[in-house]
Amino acid sequence: MSLNTIQNQKKNLRRKLLKKRNSLNQEEIEKKSKKIVKKILQLPQIKSKQNFFCYVPYKNEVKTHDLIKFLLTQNKTVAVPKIISKQEMLPIIIKDFSQLKPNKFGILEPQADQPIIEKIEINIMPAVAITKNGARLGMGGGYYDRFIEKYQPETNVALVFEKQIHTHIPTNQWDKKVQLVVTEKSCYYEN
Repeated sequence: MSLNTIQNQKKNLRRKLLKKRNSLNQEEIEKKSKKIVKKILQLPQIKSKQNFFCYVPYKNEVKTHDLIKFLLTQNKTVAVPKIISKQEMLPIIIKDFSQLKPNKFGILEPQADQPIIEKIEINIMPAVAITKNGARLGMGGGYYDRFIEKYQPETNVALVFEKQIHTHIPTNQWDKKVQLVVTEKSCYYEN
């Protein structure tokens, strides 16, 4: 299949599935996000780790505020994305949630510039859609694929609502899979 065909399939799928995700109201998002955060925090492979990279939600993504705050109270090293170009984001360490301020797109970002030096054990990321075995469709910027390539986290985790689980997502050779998908209903592990 040609690159253009795959890109067009992704674009059409993204448009359709964003519409689906955007159909959730804020009350549903909050309720389902709390279930997802509770579920991920109960996983032994999460509890035992020290160094985390976690997205800060935008629009109708799974809310991670409580997750980040909890990890900080457990003295975990928590880094969050800071967009530095159209190609790259840096994992910047925060010590407190109050260190995040809205960027020009309204996404909360760290004001500090101290990137994480340690190996990232858990990379927690959003998705527009995902398969149960970890093929991920993002927003189309490739930030997370490049991030995974550069930082090589031990485990990549996607937080999504169950309605974002899709049976097939077209992928390219540079698309990175996740090893764990957590929804409000279940956890799916890469086969």
